[in-house]
Amino acid sequence: MNGIHPAMIPILVQRDVDLVKKEAKIVINLSTLNLIRNPKPGINLIAIIGPGEFLGRKYREALLCEIGLGRSRSYHDAQRPKDSKLNESRWVEKRRKWFFLNKEEYLVVAPLIFEILQELTDKKVATWKHNFYSDDPFLLPTPRNYFSRHQKKLHQSISMRPQRTGIRFAVSKKDEFLVRDIYWAALNNLDLKIHLNGLAKFIDLYLSPYKKQRPLRRRFSKLKRVVRVKRTCLSLLSKRGAYLLPELLKCLPKGQRNPLWPHLVYLLGYGGSATKERRLADSALPDSKNRVGNLEVKITTGLFGKYGKQGDMLIRDHIVFEVLPSYYSHNQAS
Repeated sequence: MNGIHPAMIPILVQRDVDLVKKEAKIVINLSTLNLIRNPKPGINLIAIIGPGEFLGRKYREALLCEIGLGRSRSYHDAQRPKDSKLNESRWVEKRRKWFFLNKEEYLVVAPLIFEILQELTDKKVATWKHNFYSDDPFLLPTPRNYFSRHQKKLHQSISMRPQRTGIRFAVSKKDEFLVRDIYWAALNNLDLKIHLNGLAKFIDLYLSPYKKQRPLRRRFSKLKRVVRVKRTCLSLLSKRGAYLLPELLKCLPKGQRNPLWPHLVYLLGYGGSATKERRLADSALPDSKNRVGNLEVKITTGLFGKYGKQGDMLIRDHIVFEVLPSYYSHNQAS
């Protein structure tokens, strides 16, 4: 390791283990699957410890995986809560990503991980009382686009609709087995499938006049309705994740036999190959459904990070995802 004397490695490995045992919100012991819950954690973190091997040396206990809660990021510095002891530093130093869960270990601990994520989300969301608009924290003003066949016009309205939000978590991109399952859950989210199917049907209906024009009078991307669709629908979906645009195309009525298919493929810059996110989801270990359960996930910061204020892409070493509560409102809470 650059800058680290080999004799220091065992000391640093033990230091990381001791630190998460003391500071992390939840610690999972892989050997026994026991949970250690810290009533006053220094960092909002789920840590997994167990046997590991690094540079040919085996360790009885090592930090195998971290999942950050809220603003905490796995393997990053973290700030202690304001009510921490005054004789302690306000900052918890970052840990080292030297160890990983192997396939067998991940299959053992994964169901427990997803169970804890749902538990923490439901517990936190249950404390939400109301928002500015309603006593239901999920009921928010929601813009809606709809097309009137009679008037042949696109209308926009705002109505109060439930929008479930949840708790955000972060995981290192290097924890591939976990990242694959997260993308599997995100792309198999029922709400997402319903949204994409509805959006694809709307686009097919709104752009239907262009199906009969042979050839088109103007470049497809310059047509009035196409410009509106791109500005109102596709741009919002792209901000949520560019990998969702090819998923939208798959939902288009009649698929590749739809006359709009080649135009939309060109408009979205879709080359036909699967996105990296789709490949990760498809390469998840078998039986993802049983591991993930009914957990519903939305990716908020994906593989390629986010755009900064200057328009440059901020590459992250982790992904951030949002776990939705297992109920729609407090009235339906179980």
